[in-house]
Amino acid sequence: MKKLLTLASFLISLNCFAQQNTCGFDSYRNAQLANQESEEEYNRINQLLHERVTDSQLFNRQAGSVRTIPVVVHVVHANGPENISDALVMDGIEELNLRFQNAAPYTDVSGNDVQIQFCLASINPEGNATNGITRTASSNTDIAWNNGAPNDYGLKNIVRWEPHLYLNIWVVRDISSLTGIIGYSSFPSTLNTNPEFDGIVIQHDYFNTNSLTHEAGHYLGLYHTFQGGCINDNCLLDGDNICDTPPDATDDFTCPTNSCNTELNDTSGFSPFVIDADDLPNYMDYTTCPLSFSQGQSDRMNSVLTNVRMELLQSNGCGQNPNGAVPLASFNMTQNCDGTQLTNTSTNSVGAQWD
Repeated sequence: MKKLLTLASFLISLNCFAQQNTCGFDSYRNAQLANQESEEEYNRINQLLHERVTDSQLFNRQAGSVRTIPVVVHVVHANGPENISDALVMDGIEELNLRFQNAAPYTDVSGNDVQIQFCLASINPEGNATNGITRTASSNTDIAWNNGAPNDYGLKNIVRWEPHLYLNIWVVRDISSLTGIIGYSSFPSTLNTNPEFDGIVIQHDYFNTNSLTHEAGHYLGLYHTFQGGCINDNCLLDGDNICDTPPDATDDFTCPTNSCNTELNDTSGFSPFVIDADDLPNYMDYTTCPLSFSQGQSDRMNSVLTNVRMELLQSNGCGQNPNGAVPLASFNMTQNCDGTQLTNTSTNSVGAQWD
């Protein structure tokens, strides 16, 4: 296991639904792609996932294996109803797990067991016992949505556990009620370019709903099913990059609906469709129909977990990896006319931050 790292006082190793309630993933992702480094990493991740499909089609999944993600829920509140109880948090994570299992009462005939589960952390970054819930009183519990993006750095800077080792979920009072956005998540590439922003933000009254499942899908690399509309020349590259979700051009429908007739346009050879198909009621769309994840979505999420967010599987956050390599703190310090430059040379650590 790769652990957190501390060196004196200097070094610390450290994506929804009326005005239609919606998810802010698309706007948030676009805002984070504003610089070249972020865009290059975003494209690299998508290319990697595309190659995993075309090379193996299996994403190295083992039949019957379940992968577990340690979760920490940060309740940021102003002493109001957003200060949700421990019981509600635990129930919300249990509901999330049932939906990812396609288990009762959320079983759908078209659904699949994703074979990914979420555990509230039992061990914090310092190695001490925890219930996986933090509480902080702060005015940052209200998130303003300005110029197409949330102003959430103040929120995430209040409390954050190492994002390589934990899924950080921030529960807040309000996310820009004027826009109808009630949750959003980072894309996996954020972990490598802006790790301080990595995780899920969700409004408190939607924590114990399918909105959390929707955002967890974004966190694990899924797009909305209506991403890209009806274009379907290559189902691995167009739309939501998932071949067994039909092309979809609507973000709000009543079942059954068929918004596209491009199922048979695909030239990749990976599409399972032999006739025009109805849109799929899915966790990654906005609908009140019975929800599910497709097998292709399951495979993509597992690929993200084993190829991008793999350090979550090495985390001891839920006590599953107690005997990992011990981190060794080390850094070089160079002074010049521009000030002091610190270079991290530590080993067995997942990152560093200078204070």
